[in-house]
Amino acid sequence: MIQRLNDKRMHQKLSRIAKGAYQGLDFIEVPTGEWYHSRTSNELYCYTQGVFESHPADKQPRRFLAHHTLKVIQADAMQVTVYPWKRRGSLRGYRISKGLPIGPIKWKRISDKDEMEDHLLERNKRHLQQMAREHTPPTQQYFQKVLSEFGTSETTSRILEDEITNDLDQFPRVVRLWLQQFTRTKEEQEQCVPVDGFIYPFEFQQAFKSVKEKTFSSPSGIHYTFWKCMAMDDKISEYLSTIMCLSFVYGFVNDR
Repeated sequence: MIQRLNDKRMHQKLSRIAKGAYQGLDFIEVPTGEWYHSRTSNELYCYTQGVFESHPADKQPRRFLAHHTLKVIQADAMQVTVYPWKRRGSLRGYRISKGLPIGPIKWKRISDKDEMEDHLLERNKRHLQQMAREHTPPTQQYFQKVLSEFGTSETTSRILEDEITNDLDQFPRVVRLWLQQFTRTKEEQEQCVPVDGFIYPFEFQQAFKSVKEKTFSSPSGIHYTFWKCMAMDDKISEYLSTIMCLSFVYGFVNDR
């Protein structure tokens, strides 16, 4: 135990030397503009709520589609003036105005703690709510059936077994093509063992026998020594493996 404590202290010292001491942020930087264009990737970037939304280019020059993905902005991005591109009253995308760009991207440094916290919270909220805000396929009603019953619905089984039926006719074509990529090959269908959700005592014992003893199992800092000791006893292993598999079989989350 003394040797392990000495090793831990040595590793902590090496980490501080290599990575520096952990501390809070002194400042953050946010762009001063909203719209940017990169010639390297030919994408249009919009800075909103702490993230950059990247719009792909259309076939026509200086036009970009409305749908987007979240990306890190390119280093050569230049600030531009953008106008909405509409057709028949609906937004199709965005159009860059003619002429030279305004200039390279400029960053504003923020060091006030309250203002920094507001920006970071807004950015994290934007990431966590991405699917709901952008109405991606998993949020749509036609997709909810596939995700129902903890992902083990009859439709899901048909997709895995390459039994694409009329159940998928309600899906958009691009989603149907994407779902077909999940079908199992004949070799996978013959070799894959069905997942029954049970954790058997010997599996429990083998799992904790393989892990490293110094691995932390919780934020409290308790490592796997406790679990490795329990896995040595057959009766305790049988009890704990039963508790672990109940949440998978009956679909609930253990409090602890």
